[in-house]
Parts: sequence; structure tokens; C-alpha cells
Amino acid sequence: MAISGAIGGLIGYGFLNMNGIAGLSAWRWYMLILGIITSALGIVVFIFLPDRADSRWFRLTSIEKDIIHERIQDSAMVQRNSINIEHILESVKEPRLYCYILVSLLMNLVNGAMGIYSTLIIKSLGHFSEGQSILLNIPASVIAVILISSAAYVSKRLNEYSYVAILGCILTTLGFIFLIVVPEGAGILAGIFLAIVGPQYTVYLSLASINIAGYTKKTFYISITTVTYCVGNITGPLLIRQEFAPRYIPAMSVMIAGMILSSFLFYYMRWSFIRENQYRQQLMASNKLPPEPPKDVKETDLTDKTNLYFIYHI
Repeated sequence: MAISGAIGGLIGYGFLNMNGIAGLSAWRWYMLILGIITSALGIVVFIFLPDRADSRWFRLTSIEKDIIHERIQDSAMVQRNSINIEHILESVKEPRLYCYILVSLLMNLVNGAMGIYSTLIIKSLGHFSEGQSILLNIPASVIAVILISSAAYVSKRLNEYSYVAILGCILTTLGFIFLIVVPEGAGILAGIFLAIVGPQYTVYLSLASINIAGYTKKTFYISITTVTYCVGNITGPLLIRQEFAPRYIPAMSVMIAGMILSSFLFYYMRWSFIRENQYRQQLMASNKLPPEPPKDVKETDLTDKTNLYFIYHI
């Protein structure tokens, strides 16, 4: 998304020069051309995208297929053709599910608002033309790429996902504070460049992927948080009200509160992961677990809760 934002800035600037061609405004050309390309690409993907990791399209050797099989097993999930109701009931009883839902909603309020209205916010400062405002989204996207890459590397390297996400929330919060209190000038641009949710959202997706086991359970988590992703991106732009320009203080205040709450939610999830890991280590130390992990854990479709050998990443 961050890379597409940088490329999209260049494309958007180009479409400005198409304003009035064939009697159509620039935004109509933008929707028409990109809509046709997207629809055509969707058809191609639907027809040709492999639906299995060992698809014949990849022309894998038998050794490569074995490697793929091991990687799939390592994800603690095997695809099922039926819905396991017990997985869903287990999910709705977990406080972490509602943490994931809230975090997804709050972060995508920011994503929806800033993704659409960052150009408007820059232009409302009065120092930049429409074209310059669009182009200034490019450095914001470049910074997002750097922060996302750094967050992914650090969280994996240190095995500290939650703290990295909290740091990302703090940076985003600082960005919105800049947008509210810093005098006009470079500080405003710095605020826009910081007011992104890329790093913490990337870590959020990683936590959701590695800390949930069981096919139906993981699918349920992903489905619910995808809904909140959409709700957040729909609702976020509604916070930007023109009567509050150019600072949009009510919207910025809501987003600051959302990032602060997200930080606390990440910390709570980290605490819950540590507590559960300690409980399982105590069971193992007191020999209350089988001496060996159950065989074919993935084939039995155990969840992270029912498989007491599952260790949560923090």
C-alpha cells in the first residue's frame, strides 16, 4: 500500500493534465482508466491465480513440494472444507478477539481519513497548488515504506511485536499532535508524514497470523477484522469536515485518542500472551503435559488454546 501510494501520487499528478479532455474532468478520467485496468486485472487473476501452494502452475519438483508442505504445516493451520463451530465459540469468548477488532477499526479510521484527505489537508495550508499537494504524498509514502520495513525487521529480529506496534502508534500520535499545534510550515508536513499507520498495522497483521491456530478460528478472526478494516476506512473520511479546516482539530483529536487506546490494547495483548506462555511453561515444568507434543497437531486442527504446546509471540 505504501509503494502504491508513491506511484499513485505520480499517476494522480498526471491525471490533472487530462482535465477537460473529451469533456471529462480529471477525476472522471482517473476512475475510468484505473477502473478498466483494475477490472481487467481482476479477471486475469480470477482465471490464472493458483489456489494451491503446490499448483502445477509453479512446476515444482517433488523436493520443492515437500518443502512447501512443511512450510504450510509450520503455519499451524491446515485448510478444511467444513466449519468448526467450537473454534468460533472459543474465539468469541476470548478478550483478544475484541482487542483485534478495536485495533483494526481504530487504525483504519486513520488510514481512511489520511489516505483520502492528506492531499486536501496539505492544500488547505494555502502554500501549495493542487498538483504540488498530490506530489507531496510521495515522500509520505516513501517514509511509510521505510517505517514498515524497519518495523518488520525489528519485530522479527527481536521477537518483540507488541512494543514495535506501540512505538508505531506513538509516532502516529506525534504526527497528529504536529498537525494540531505546530505553526504552518515544515512542521505540518512532518506531521502528515508521521500520521500513518503502516508500521503498527503491519505488526498487527503479523500477530494475528502467528498467534492464532486452527483453520476455522483463524478464518473467523481474519473475517471479522476484515469487516472492521472496511468500516474504519469508510468511517475515517467522514471525520474530515470542511468547516474545521485547515487544522481539522476534532478529527485529529479522535485519531489521537484512537492511537492511544490502540497502544493500551497492544500492551494488554502482550500481557495476555506472556501470562498464557508462563502458565504452559509451569504445566510442562510440573510434568502435567504429555512428554512429547501431540503428533500431527495440524492434522487434528487444534487451536492455539487447545494445543498447550503452542507458544505465543509477544
